[in-house]
Amino acid sequence: MPDGPLLIVGATPAPQTRSDSHLNRLPLQRRFFRHSTGVYKMTAKKVLIVHEQIGFVADALPATFDILKAWEPLTPAGRDSVIAMVVSGDVPLQNSYLAEFPNLGLIACLTSGYDGVDIFWAAERGIKVTRAVEVNHEEVADHAMGLLIAWTRGLVTGDKLVRSGEWNGAAKVVTRSLSELSVGIVGMGAIGKAVAGRCLSFGLPVLWWGPRKKDDLPYRRASDLETLARENNVLIVASSADRSNRHMISGKILDALGPDGLLVNVARGSLVDESALIERLQSRKLAGATLDVFEQEPTDPAKWRDVPNVILTPHSAGATRAVLPKLVKQLISNLEAYLGGRDLLTPVAVRPSAYDGR
Repeated sequence: MPDGPLLIVGATPAPQTRSDSHLNRLPLQRRFFRHSTGVYKMTAKKVLIVHEQIGFVADALPATFDILKAWEPLTPAGRDSVIAMVVSGDVPLQNSYLAEFPNLGLIACLTSGYDGVDIFWAAERGIKVTRAVEVNHEEVADHAMGLLIAWTRGLVTGDKLVRSGEWNGAAKVVTRSLSELSVGIVGMGAIGKAVAGRCLSFGLPVLWWGPRKKDDLPYRRASDLETLARENNVLIVASSADRSNRHMISGKILDALGPDGLLVNVARGSLVDESALIERLQSRKLAGATLDVFEQEPTDPAKWRDVPNVILTPHSAGATRAVLPKLVKQLISNLEAYLGGRDLLTPVAVRPSAYDGR
């Protein structure tokens, strides 16, 4: 397999070059898996792929699906025929746009995140929402640890030092040690648990915080988020995002993390107050940050140009060659269940009490 990342541009993923099987010789979107479909009627019941960046999904769906693409011309009759949508759940989806599809019954997120969908608006109209569950959490945890190690051991800085010719041997490059770190994890779902397990393998103590207690966890839960930040020098954000926790990593939390602290965010950009983060990085009130997600994506590169001690990656933590087929397979299972009148595999639950916070 070639070195380096796989860049997916629009609806045309790059092909793989391994030739150990017939499937591996095909373009990525043609070799997700061999799928056996059930029998159900699809007449005048169409599935709309909304976001062009996941357009490759169209080629992976079984032939029994009647597919429309939102970036192609769509007639009023076509809108009326749409009963399910496939979306990238982290991309904002306007309710006014959804309202143009009177027979819409399912919004199927290819991704594990669904913060781009107003699930309350959907629930009030009887529209179901699904997402990917426990498909890419191991990859995201790997990425989080990679960011932590890269920043702590100065890997990016070291690379630049060698390439620029500034490494002259006159002085030894000294970095932090992993043994100096204690890790606070925000959110202990599938990603948080996977991160915690990796931290233990590196001998790092783990503390966590989330809004709900979890008695089955072997890790101590902090009394609140500020305490979590104050008692650790690494804060890894791994929680889900919704309207209730926007900017929960505020200036106050960053101040608690302090001038020796590192922030790692592999969850959602909306969870972190980026303005407060940048101000504290520039004033050295925070040691560093490693971010895979941003408030606006793609983020404006000028925003980070003069910000010291950061490592930035393009929301790629959960996207690997191994994960994409699993995401599509789970997506298809949800579409088939809905169109076949069966229970959804991974529905997004909306708690009745949550409506009170709108």
